[in-house]
Amino acid sequence: MVYTEEHPHDYDNRQHIAWIANRVLDNNDYPNYHVNFKSILKQQFDLICRFIQPNQITSLILSDSNETPSQSKTFLSLFPIEKFINLRAITLSDIENDCHSLFFNIRQLKYLNYFETDTLSHLWMIETISRLKQLIINKYVDNDYNHESLLHSISFSHLRNLTLPYCSYVQLRQILSCASKLTSLNISLIISDCTGIDYFAEQHQETPLIVNHLTMSIQTFTWYVEYNTDDFILYTIPRFVPRTTKHSLLSILPHSTTLPVQQYSIYYDQINELELDSNDKSSYRYTNVQRLILSITKINENIIDLSKVEYLCVKSLSWPLKKLFQIIKTSMTSLYHLKIDFNFSMIQLSDNIYPLEQIRIIDLPQFSCSFKNDNIDLSSLFPCIERLTIGINSLHQMTDIIDRFMHLSSGSFHIMNDHTDINHILTETDTIYKWLIEKTNRLARNRSFTYRLDSRSDIWIHLWISSESTTPEKVLSKMLSGEQLMELRETNGQHNCSRCCSLQ
Repeated sequence: MVYTEEHPHDYDNRQHIAWIANRVLDNNDYPNYHVNFKSILKQQFDLICRFIQPNQITSLILSDSNETPSQSKTFLSLFPIEKFINLRAITLSDIENDCHSLFFNIRQLKYLNYFETDTLSHLWMIETISRLKQLIINKYVDNDYNHESLLHSISFSHLRNLTLPYCSYVQLRQILSCASKLTSLNISLIISDCTGIDYFAEQHQETPLIVNHLTMSIQTFTWYVEYNTDDFILYTIPRFVPRTTKHSLLSILPHSTTLPVQQYSIYYDQINELELDSNDKSSYRYTNVQRLILSITKINENIIDLSKVEYLCVKSLSWPLKKLFQIIKTSMTSLYHLKIDFNFSMIQLSDNIYPLEQIRIIDLPQFSCSFKNDNIDLSSLFPCIERLTIGINSLHQMTDIIDRFMHLSSGSFHIMNDHTDINHILTETDTIYKWLIEKTNRLARNRSFTYRLDSRSDIWIHLWISSESTTPEKVLSKMLSGEQLMELRETNGQHNCSRCCSLQ
């Protein structure tokens, strides 16, 4: 299995890729793979494409998100969809509109029985596939109402699991009448009147249907406990402990729970996402927070364990950056994703700040880019960045960032002010590609990159780039074959990485 999944720990990406390649190439009996390309680094994507064969893949996930623009087009230009003759499952995420023709021959895949996507508009791909056992539509997007009729053309005869973002009573009746083998149904019902409820209450189902797992968005609470007049909240049994909260709001009222006072710490133990918005003292401590939002300028480590924080968003304008980075370096040892959500400039920093090598993902929506101080730049403070979202004032700033961040794989650049310098390169399709090669040393040396221009409202440029590290020569000269499950992770945990890859 080639499987990519985000992992928060520190690592040397080049060594890990070489280690994976060598382990794979030393095993010659592994022909079946589950390939997940969602959020994958461009260098790892290129490496996998060098040694894998389409007939080895049984499960495939493709994504054209902002992190991996034009991924599906790149992959299917190398391996046409009809070549995946053993494919049993496919998941499509944020697929670009101009790529639909690449999926036309998906109907030729005789073993395909699992289809997952994020829009109804993709249902045309499976209209003639009668053996489908699982269908998942994850969300409702713009213009999906134009594609509702596609539901009527789908074969439900073999369907066992179905997930839809919404469903009318008429559509539900059709599904239940056609899907005789359905065992799992996850839908949100559209309620316009009670006629649909009456239909099911009167048991007008022609064929008995056994559904072992039914999830609907309509929920009925029957055990009343208490009513909070201040917050207009009805508390019922069971009231599940929240996992996301603000520090100022987490006050445990006696009528809101059946827990004894001695066990109130359970509430705090369950919180994994916290906004520190007050300096209120607490008799308990947050011990499992993984996502932390700072709206104040002081962290009381007596009320929170910072060692488990993986994502940090700083909102307060008054945070001294040097103090913040020192806390990250000494206390937030698991942190890998940082968002600074206020306007700051590198000029505010002194020269004696230690680099934060643990940070792999950084979001700087309001960053003030400045090149006045050559001794301090973002790439020296964050030398291992792989994913970057940043606001810039000009294309020149974007090219400078691309050349400085040698490990950058995904970059989203928001051009906030001067749009005049980009208008002149938008006259034809390939102009941006040529301009990037001409203006950046890094992309001139390695042209393995894709991009997407989003100019519907503000102007965004999303890039997917191979890093500057060199692919091992051994990988370039061999192809992979195999058959069994092989988990490519060292048992002693020495090969931690932000992209865990395994091959099955």
